[in-house]
Amino acid sequence: MSVESEIHAKLDPGVEEVVRGKRIALWKEMLESIGYSDLGVVDEFCNGATLTGPTCPTGLWPKQFTPATLTEEELHHQAKFQRHHLTYDQVVFFGEEIALFVWQQTLDEVAKGELEGPLALEDIPLDVLLSKRFGVKKGGKVRCADDFSASGVNATAQPLESPKPHTLDVVVGMISTIMACNTSKEKWNIRSFDLKSAYWQCAEHPHPRKFAVIVVGDPSTRTLKAFRLKALPFGSVKSVHSFLRVVRSIWTVLTTIFLTITTNYFDDFISLATEAEAQSVDFTVKAVLGMLGWKFAEDGPKAPPFSSKVTALGVEIDVGRLHQGFTSIGNTEKRTTELSETIEGIVVVWPNERRCD
Repeated sequence: MSVESEIHAKLDPGVEEVVRGKRIALWKEMLESIGYSDLGVVDEFCNGATLTGPTCPTGLWPKQFTPATLTEEELHHQAKFQRHHLTYDQVVFFGEEIALFVWQQTLDEVAKGELEGPLALEDIPLDVLLSKRFGVKKGGKVRCADDFSASGVNATAQPLESPKPHTLDVVVGMISTIMACNTSKEKWNIRSFDLKSAYWQCAEHPHPRKFAVIVVGDPSTRTLKAFRLKALPFGSVKSVHSFLRVVRSIWTVLTTIFLTITTNYFDDFISLATEAEAQSVDFTVKAVLGMLGWKFAEDGPKAPPFSSKVTALGVEIDVGRLHQGFTSIGNTEKRTTELSETIEGIVVVWPNERRCD
């Protein structure tokens, strides 16, 4: 039995189902080879992250203590009152089309081993709180979100640090540094690498799954069904902390071992390369993610090739003249149109009347 197989054999079955295919031993060896300061990330990944309680101190980000405002015991107490007043219309309030999508998406996640269900509410103990799942439609697409704030689960989280993903200012800093150091007239290219269903590639800890039960409306019967999460949900405070901890380590591997010029914003890796090196960098990033077992977009709009422009973080970045000391960053045409329409919709045009002071 290989080292990887031995590691996976020791995992909780629910955790293993979510992280199956991840090369954990290779990942750990890479981190150890560079003296990575947060090797505890591997243990948390193998054990699964919890949704309640304090976050793990990593030393990666500034310390920032945010006290929990609810205890787990208080959550159990609230659950009993919640159940008696929970109705289909309270959960499904976003239209029939979205309701159908949310239901089908939830069943698809069950088929992939990310959820357990559907379960009758009668089979869920009364002291187990149910977090509502809803759909958000944006740009013609619907995305599922699990509301762990309204249920109170997020109020039991106690962050000890303030994670700092690489926002646009870091991307700008990376580009500025290249322009300051660049002496060649060779053109540069840029692209983004997007992890697929990123949070769902990380597991939740098996023992406190009583805080990871969501309720979804079944449009065909207009009844509520419960689902128990196995993977990290989108909408949990501690999911964010745990996921950012994992991808920070992957970014470090890409930049330290493989010397790629890359930033990491949640599940997006924005990379820069000269035209001559673009193909090599493209292969390298894909190879590293593939070797470690991470699923990423390999085709479609979320897998653009290296070129002079990329759309990421809600803006368009143009590095076509980076070699001349100039880079353009601005809103996408779609966002500009949306902003203009929004502003026009709320601006009050005063009539041309004489006003009395």
